[in-house]
Amino acid sequence: MANQQMIENHLRDVNHVPKFDGTNFREWNFELQMIFQQLGLLGLVDGREGHTLPEEETKAF
Repeated sequence: MANQQMIENHLRDVNHVPKFDGTNFREWNFELQMIFQQLGLLGLVDGREGHTLPEEETKAF
């Protein structure tokens, strides 16, 4: 139940973000960056953290 409430709170945090319409990139981008920073996800989203890719499997044919 607490997890569901946390998800709902985060959804309310994005209500003020304008929908991206192709002309408002600066405002849209800034608002999303602030939300990601508030949630502790900015480093993950911009690639500074958690940047490990799975190793490719090599298959012998």
